[in-house]
Amino acid sequence: MKLSWLFVIVLLILVAVFSVQNAEPIAVRFVAWQVSMSAALVIQLAALLGAVVGLAVGALSRPRQTKVRPATDVAAIPAAKGHQPDVSRTP
Repeated sequence: MKLSWLFVIVLLILVAVFSVQNAEPIAVRFVAWQVSMSAALVIQLAALLGAVVGLAVGALSRPRQTKVRPATDVAAIPAAKGHQPDVSRTP
C-alpha cells in the first residue's frame, strides 16, 4: 500500500473520531443565513469540502501530459523487398 493512502486513511479516522466526540448542536452563521446543526456534521462537511478543493487544485496545477509520437527515421525503416528507400531527401 502506498504511503499516501495510509496517510489518507489515518486522516479519515482522526476526523471521524473528532467529529463523533463533538456532536453537540451548534449555530452556524454565514452572512444573513443561520442554521442549527450537529457539530459532527459541520466537521464532516468541512473536511469533505477541503478534500474536494484540494483535489481540484491538485488536478488543475498538475501539468498536462501530451502524447508525443516518436519521430521515425526513414533510413532506419527496412526497405520492402524489391524497393529501395528514397534517400535523396535526407539531410
